Amino acid sequence: MELITKKYFKIEEANSLIPKLSKILIQIMKINNHLSMINSISVDYEDELKSIKNDISVNKNFHRLYYNLYKKIEMLTNLGCIVKDADLGIVDFYSMLEGREILLCWKLGEKEIKFWHYADESYAGRKSIDMLKE
Repeated sequence: MELITKKYFKIEEANSLIPKLSKILIQIMKINNHLSMINSISVDYEDELKSIKNDISVNKNFHRLYYNLYKKIEMLTNLGCIVKDADLGIVDFYSMLEGREILLCWKLGEKEIKFWHYADESYAGRKSIDMLKE
């Protein structure tokens, strides 16, 4: 198993990754939508052989999509990001503030990081990034 080390970002470093993150997150969201559609469809056949062939085809596609989903999430993790919510496109970056670990928060659609919170706080505890710039 590969040893994973945290990468700590400055605001500018994290912001520079946003164009790349946006593309990957959009792909992740599309895959999630496909998976949701597959999970919501149920087809019954009178012919057992047709049913088995359909199940095999659906399962192959399902597992291929899941593999691709985790591959994309792994790409973001390898960049040092934490995918907090793939449906909403929320990503965090580790950073430090006065010797304490914080998370820089970014959401798909934002041009730059606008919020942060301490690592032991939740998304609800986020604060304006302007506080860090002062």
